[in-house]
Amino acid sequence: MKKIVSVILAMVLSGCTAHWANIDLKPEGADSLNAYSGDKKATSCVAVMNDLRVKSNGQEVNASSEFQKRFVTNLKDTKIFESVVTDMPTTKPEKYVNFALTVNENQDTNQGANVAKGFFIGLSLYLLTPVLPLSYDFDSEMLLNATRWDGKTKQYVAKGQGSASYHLFANAPMAGGEVRAKITNNNLNALMNQLVRDTEFLYGL
Repeated sequence: MKKIVSVILAMVLSGCTAHWANIDLKPEGADSLNAYSGDKKATSCVAVMNDLRVKSNGQEVNASSEFQKRFVTNLKDTKIFESVVTDMPTTKPEKYVNFALTVNENQDTNQGANVAKGFFIGLSLYLLTPVLPLSYDFDSEMLLNATRWDGKTKQYVAKGQGSASYHLFANAPMAGGEVRAKITNNNLNALMNQLVRDTEFLYGL
């Protein structure tokens, strides 16, 4: 009896950390942010974070302050702009770009399938755990609209998709959070790299 309890306990404990993150769709330029290194022919150009909207499964939700700060930091890291602000200065700069970011996220915990799998895993004393992993799917599309001081606009798009597989007693929030973090990071890098490649438009050259 002690051996059975020990085996079950070991399997439960091992399941607590057993999860895998898979990225199925990664946009170009997702791996790292490459800062602008060319001549700054318009060093007075200012970036204004004008609007940020996040939708989760079709429902608009409040964007976290951490995400807003991260986006502003990423804009600064591109080294394209003289400064990045969240409000238009009282005296408008000669050249500026208004940015509006919309994030459409979809997450599916596959609850129905997970419950059924969990039931069968339980019946089999976890022997089916490697065969029947639970899953969490996540995809995100980021649409970044840039409006120049002269009214000209352009849209930049980044899409990512991935999933997490985890066993019955794994840390599901950790597994899902890892996938969300990777896809969010990939999309932000991709957007920033698109801006770096498009300085002629942003500078109005």
